[in-house]
Amino acid sequence: MCVLSVIVPVHNAERCISRCLESLLQQDVESYEILCVENGSSDNSLAVLRQYERKFPHVVKVHSLSESGVSVARNFGIEHARGEVLAFCDADDYVIPKAYGHLLKAYWRADTELLKFGSVTLDKYMMTTWVETNDVRGKMQFEGDSMSYVKVCGCFPTFVWCHLYSRKFIKKYNIRYERIAIGEDLIFNMKVYTSKAQMLAVSSNIYRYTVSENQATRIRQTDKMKTMVFGYIKVFEKLIECKKKYPELDSLVCKQIEREMLTCFSRVLSAKFTPKEYRRIKGRFRDLGILSMKKTLFYTRIIDFSMQCYTTYLVVGFIHRFIFVPYVLPRMTRN
Repeated sequence: MCVLSVIVPVHNAERCISRCLESLLQQDVESYEILCVENGSSDNSLAVLRQYERKFPHVVKVHSLSESGVSVARNFGIEHARGEVLAFCDADDYVIPKAYGHLLKAYWRADTELLKFGSVTLDKYMMTTWVETNDVRGKMQFEGDSMSYVKVCGCFPTFVWCHLYSRKFIKKYNIRYERIAIGEDLIFNMKVYTSKAQMLAVSSNIYRYTVSENQATRIRQTDKMKTMVFGYIKVFEKLIECKKKYPELDSLVCKQIEREMLTCFSRVLSAKFTPKEYRRIKGRFRDLGILSMKKTLFYTRIIDFSMQCYTTYLVVGFIHRFIFVPYVLPRMTRN
């Protein structure tokens, strides 16, 4: 019987995938699998994966798809997983030794369907001072149903890699990834948490989220930024649908939209929209009820000011691209 399936989407990860797999091979789990779903890499990622598959045939399973994106890769992993529990790990991240084994003990002991744990964000500045202790210990922070947890913490968790999911639960509610350019983790978790899973949250910081200049969310190419903005619009649409379906979450979802709008607007300013594109985006934001935003926070006032007219958008966009992105953003952390 396979206890755990760790799903790893891989795209152009030749330089970091070995670190990821080496960490996953050090987990104290009796029977588990590492499902590597390579999708359209132009480097030697697939060759590296095949080497690990040959060396660890009972653990490492490699699937190769045409270029289709992280959502399709993770959905493929869900469909082909054999483990009772699902975990996700990005190819440029890693997990400390024996972490999953430790978490699974708490998972089975609580007879739960969802377990949330902690992470540490490592960027190039943190890397110079970070001393790894491999400490898997942590305290229980919450036990109950996932909808209650959302109300307690005030938001839907953004990332999937800091969770263990019951495969039976995911199958039962037919929860899958949306094919969008950004925010796919948030929408996936929104579906999970509103399905009222029995859950446990612990403070164990076992996952290492590494930030690099080559990450999809960090690349500031104009076309990519435009694609991400339209992806965010789909995220906002899903959040608004959630608010209508669950009126008790109205205030919470509105705050979540405000937070997501901050990162979305960073892409708006980097996208260098033409006047026609600007009017289209502004109109869609207004249709969704996002503009004008409640002026309760400094950044929401900046967003409203920037979207007053195309001239202010150009000015704020210039400041954002040539001051904020090169000098401020690299020092920001998600810890």
